[in-house]
Formats: sequence, C-alpha cells, structure tokens
Amino acid sequence: MKRLPQRVSLVTQTAEVLREAIAAGQWPQWLPGEIELTHRLHVSRMTLRSALALLEREKLIRAGQGRRREVIRQQKAPTASPTHRTVALLSPLPLHLLPVSAIFWMDELREHLDAAGWPLEIHESAAAYRRRPAHALEELAARMHPAGWVLFRSTPEMQRWFAERSLPAVIAGSRHPTVKLSSVDVDYRAGSRHAAGRFLSHGHRRLAIVRPDTKLAGDLDSVAGFMTGSDAAEVRLALHAGSTRGVCASLDRLYGKPPHPTGLFVFQASHLLTVLGWLQVRGLHVPRDVSVICRDDEPILNAVLPAPSRYTVDTVLFARKTSHLVAGLVSGGAVRQRQTLILPTFVRGETLASATD
Repeated sequence: MKRLPQRVSLVTQTAEVLREAIAAGQWPQWLPGEIELTHRLHVSRMTLRSALALLEREKLIRAGQGRRREVIRQQKAPTASPTHRTVALLSPLPLHLLPVSAIFWMDELREHLDAAGWPLEIHESAAAYRRRPAHALEELAARMHPAGWVLFRSTPEMQRWFAERSLPAVIAGSRHPTVKLSSVDVDYRAGSRHAAGRFLSHGHRRLAIVRPDTKLAGDLDSVAGFMTGSDAAEVRLALHAGSTRGVCASLDRLYGKPPHPTGLFVFQASHLLTVLGWLQVRGLHVPRDVSVICRDDEPILNAVLPAPSRYTVDTVLFARKTSHLVAGLVSGGAVRQRQTLILPTFVRGETLASATD
C-alpha cells in the first residue's frame, strides 16, 4: 500500500487506500483477512468493516470465504503510482556479502541503465526470499513503485508473484518452467553436460555432484545437464546446507564407504575452496587421487593452487543482455517473454587429470 489512512474521515481514507491497492493489482483475487488488514492499516476492525462495506456497495469486492472478500472489479491504476524512471534490483543479501562476480555484473548493469536514463537501485530483502514472500513483496511494491524490477537469485514463489501481477520484471538468473517472465541466465544445463563429458574423456566413471540443497532453477538445470552428459558413469549427489560445516559433512558421508568417487563437480566457488581443503586434510591429492571441476568462477580462484578447472562467464555480456531486456520493458516496448542463455567458457586448470583406477 502506498500510504496509511489519515485520522480525518478515517473510513473514507481507509476505503481509498484499499482502492489504490486493488487498482495496483496488489490483491488480484482475494483481500487479506480482517485481522491482517487492521494491522497493516492501523485502524480498528469497525473502521475497516465500514470501509469494506463502501467497496462492496461500489461492487469492487464482495463477501467471500470466511472473513475474506473477493475482488470482482479492478479500478484503473493511478497514473502517478510508478516511481519515475527507476529500476529496483532485489537481492537476498546486502552487497558486501554477495560474490564478487555478482557485484561486477550489477555494477555493469547500473552503468548500462544509467546511460539509458533508468537509475538502478539495489534493495536487500531476506523476507522476499522466504517460502511465503507475498506479504514482503506487497509491501516492497507499495512502498517503492519502480518502473521495473530485476530479480536476482529469485525463488519460484517470487517469480510467480511478479508474473501473476503482470509487473514489469526481468529475472537475472534461472527462470522456473511455469513462470512467464523474461530472463537472462548462464546456460547451466549445457555447461554441466560439458563438465560430465570432460570427466568421462579422462576415464572417470565414479562421479559426485557437490551442491547446495536448494530448489533454484539453475541448480536443478545443472544436475539435469550433468546427468545427461554422464550416462556412462555412476553419479552420486552430495547435498549440503551451504555452510563450511555442511560441505564437510556431505563429503564425510560421500567418502564414508567405498567405492569413492574419482571426480567431483562442485557448484559454487566458495564451496570449492572448502572441498579442496577437506581433500587435503584427508590426504587425497588433487588431481592424482581426485579430479575436481567447479561450475562457477570467482576472482579469488585465480590465486588458488592447483589452478581450478572451472567455467567462467562474461559478466559484461550478462549485464548488457539484462539491461537490454529491462530497458525495453520499462520503456513500453515489446513485453514478449524471452529467455537469453549465455554459454560459459571452460577454463582447463590443473585439477582435472586422467583417472588412475
């Protein structure tokens, strides 16, 4: 909601706030329950019910299940509702906790959008990435009203929320199959299929994927691509919670009983550092005993020995493709759904060698 009702003509003001939220598509089908609305609007239930009665007489809503009302007619949204020429990028983490590669392409994106006259604002909101993000997203949309959105590391629930409300949004990352939004992403499926082929070409037949236990579309695509490319090998999954301790625990389970994998495909660069340290502590030599390929890349890997075999992505190209979609969307151009995939480049490195058994 854009504002809270004032104390003058409180019922009328409350009704107006509700009209604006309905017009903005905040509740496409059902209003929240009365208790939730009274908390959001800071009004009594009596005032709220009087305001709802006004909207019912206007045939904007009607009584529905229990205490909830059904939206039956959308008003035309106010013309002044969007913030002028501003693009909002949503992130689950503040900038200082993001991977350096992400900061690089965000900075490039900012330059591209600034040149096109669309300033970029980065907003961190952990609540928007929860399993039920609707409340947090409603408050963000009502408070900010940007001309467009960039969704970084977005969950399926987030993507569906924006798509269902037809808000101008571009996914910077993997789009889930049922979502109708434009996206720019790394072709994780193709890159992971290639990684499996590299292992097989070096004689590895016992492989493992070391990855966070998430439902991110890019991670799921990576698993599918690796499985497709490694049909002649045994592949095990080493799922972890994302922490150093979690990665180590997953490797403890993986190597807890033979036969041990001779090739590890690690998703994230930070987790690769943990994997290499764990292998060294356990007396396993890389790549003599175990070959390792990382799906992602970060500048810190340039200082790692042996040089990791990994995949790198052109961050400038990623930012340019994202900017092109965003600028077209917020400028009132074509809104046809598009999926842009960028092929990663394989860096040979020194952590991949022929299997010894």
